[in-house]
Amino acid sequence: MKFTRIALSAIILGAASAALFGVEKVEVICKSGGKTVSRASVAASKTSDGARRFILPKTAIARGIDCVDIYPDAASANKGDAGYFIFPRGEYVNFTRDNFTLARDKSPMPIFGAKTPSETFVAVAKTMLNEYSLRVSAKNGAHKMFMRFEPPKIVGGIYEDIIVDFYTLEGAGANYSGMGRKYRQIRLRDGEIAPIRERIKTNKALARSWDAILVRLVVCGILPTPKTDTPQFGENPPIRAMATFDTQREILDAIKAAGIDKATLVLAGWQRGGFNGCCPDIFPIPPELGGEKKLRELIAYAKRLGYPLTPNADHTCAYRSAKMWDEDYVIKRPDGSLCKMGLFGGGRMHYICLKRSWPLFIRRQMEQAKELGFDGSYYIDVFSARPPDPCCDKRHFATRKEIAKIQNEILASARDIFGAAYSEG
Repeated sequence: MKFTRIALSAIILGAASAALFGVEKVEVICKSGGKTVSRASVAASKTSDGARRFILPKTAIARGIDCVDIYPDAASANKGDAGYFIFPRGEYVNFTRDNFTLARDKSPMPIFGAKTPSETFVAVAKTMLNEYSLRVSAKNGAHKMFMRFEPPKIVGGIYEDIIVDFYTLEGAGANYSGMGRKYRQIRLRDGEIAPIRERIKTNKALARSWDAILVRLVVCGILPTPKTDTPQFGENPPIRAMATFDTQREILDAIKAAGIDKATLVLAGWQRGGFNGCCPDIFPIPPELGGEKKLRELIAYAKRLGYPLTPNADHTCAYRSAKMWDEDYVIKRPDGSLCKMGLFGGGRMHYICLKRSWPLFIRRQMEQAKELGFDGSYYIDVFSARPPDPCCDKRHFATRKEIAKIQNEILASARDIFGAAYSEG
């Protein structure tokens, strides 16, 4: 198996620059079967906003390559040096070890950084988001941080050119908080995000809740965790009521009596089967909790007290206990098997394909929740706490990038329907 060198030949770094500026070059090591097939130094070109940009064309990665490691030249240090390598979730590694390895898969944010005696930079991945792991290795005291792509494990393979921008940080901003500020500055500049202080000027729902205390009320009901993957339930699974809708009214009274006049309340476990019970089913509303009539009364009561009541929605998983259950919309692994995870009240949990589920039932369920009277924005459980899941079902094949786009469409629609939308993580 040979690494395609032709595409790289035009970007191989020639003579070293006289003066280094940030990340000047990136070493690309391609492996197959654990053996190095190719090694090349690729120049990082300067962009109009001062970054150094690394580009590895997807066509430069030949078939048979199962590992592509990308080493920025400035992401290196020796044992005893001051500084750190930092990961998107805030984890960091000091240079204190002789031999060490650390790997983090599917970065939740497309950034990482390094602070060493000679350089401080933040890297921003522009493409192939969530498709690489970040790694740190130390060998005989020499520390390096690098990105690793493993094409056989990526649904769709390397489907984009790999592009990473490196920004040098100087002065008082040459630290981890400066890295975060730089990334925020880029997102603001490019119009990808806007501060809440600007958004509340045109969004009444957000203006009503942005500075309110967020209170997740006691979960209404749950199903006990079964001993089998596929527990048998009837029309209405007998849930354990943790707090009926009438009890929730008493909790609202207690919140009001405590002097909390401004709060956004989240109601969880109100659907058929309770929390993590019979997803994606919503109806019928569990009779143990008071049924649909009492739920509507609770929503109206919260509104009279001045509290927006938000439904805790679940648009990520499904159980065979659901009346709506269908393998069609479940994520398929590369081998065709169903994507399944832990055991919860409804049995074995399966992750759903948003490309299939969004037009099939998620949009309709948002409208149904709105029709019940919920008006305190829309909360989607775990939606932003985990990277997008690709799907290998040939009828609705989707890469992580495509699923991420659909997630944004879902959140945008929830915002249009309810005025505001949010998740966790």
